[in-house]
Amino acid sequence: MTFDDGPVPGPTEFVLEHLEKYNAKATFFCIGDNVRKHPTIFDKVLGGGHAIGNHTFNHLKGWSTSNQRYIENINQCSAQFTAHKAQPVKHFRPPYGRITNGQIKILKNKFQIVKKITVFTALKSCFIYLLCFSAFPCSPSTSPNEKKQK
Repeated sequence: MTFDDGPVPGPTEFVLEHLEKYNAKATFFCIGDNVRKHPTIFDKVLGGGHAIGNHTFNHLKGWSTSNQRYIENINQCSAQFTAHKAQPVKHFRPPYGRITNGQIKILKNKFQIVKKITVFTALKSCFIYLLCFSAFPCSPSTSPNEKKQK
């Protein structure tokens, strides 16, 4: 089970309370700026024995951000984790599921990239998360809506 974009007051605390109630663990893909703004909530995530993953410092879209700026933003997020004495983070989830092939090449030796893809069915769409390894390279995805707009 994973949660993105925290830690934030309210939703993150609600999730932590319910995970504790059921003795369940999750992975929180954290935004570095939210860790900076809400260190006490981040410490509760760590204190609860949950895993954390990097979700950039400012929730940047990889497709519209230069490689240099994107990597610097990811490193800035990692620095927030280090400041809280968190274990080294191995997972990275690109915000919006948007990441370029160039960014993947740079990051794949440091992180396991968790990529969100959307599966469309006759009834609904659902999200599937894949760990991207060099043997199973991720590539930027384009939704059916984006393809129609081109």
